[in-house]
Amino acid sequence: MLTNIFSFRICIVVFVAIKVFSASKCDYDVKIAQILINDGYHRNLTYHIIFNEDSESKGIYNGCRIGLDQYLPAGVFVNPNELNEFNRLERLNAFPRGRVNIELPTEEAEPINVFIISELTDDEIQMWLPVHARYHESVSGGGMVQYDIGPPKMYLYCADRRLDVCDRSVSPSVTLTCNGGVKMCSWRDIPYTVLTDPLVWRVPVGNSNHFYIIGIGTAFAIMVGTTMVIRAMHDHILKHRRLIIR
Repeated sequence: MLTNIFSFRICIVVFVAIKVFSASKCDYDVKIAQILINDGYHRNLTYHIIFNEDSESKGIYNGCRIGLDQYLPAGVFVNPNELNEFNRLERLNAFPRGRVNIELPTEEAEPINVFIISELTDDEIQMWLPVHARYHESVSGGGMVQYDIGPPKMYLYCADRRLDVCDRSVSPSVTLTCNGGVKMCSWRDIPYTVLTDPLVWRVPVGNSNHFYIIGIGTAFAIMVGTTMVIRAMHDHILKHRRLIIR
């Protein structure tokens, strides 16, 4: 009788522990700060992500992978060759979800999505993505054009399937690449809190009213430069001939 009671109590303790651990895993206390650093047309999109800052459930996602699906407007792009090089050096695991033509101006380009993957080994992680602004066709009066970059979608993948107990209405399953290759895995779409405002990237636009001034100035500069080069070549040839005659 005592043995049965003791076994029953152990079962209750184990059941409660499993429920508590499962609840802690599914209570996604995730925060993200998104920042655009550097200046000019070539910048870095950085993410500071914190898990379970306000709870005691530390390290429960260690060993899982985090994926960020970042939407970029038509005026912003990533360079696939640059990403491939970073992937080769194991500095970054990111790739565009679709073809990217880096030569197109904004008016001819399409928005793209970029998937960034990293391993979770701590409750805080820094992720980044090199991004570039496309050139914009000049307009009368010039000015600035604004590109808005919103927060990414966030996904978690745990190979041990520890997230399977979580409510799919809170974190639905999404099939995505496991680690950048052709193999596909079931990720969980994770809710989170954004700590920063949506990013705004302002890029200068040329003034089409200056077309003829710039065209004439460029042609004049080419003529002057060409004349100076020809004169330098002529002087060099004359000097060389004089040395031969001597």
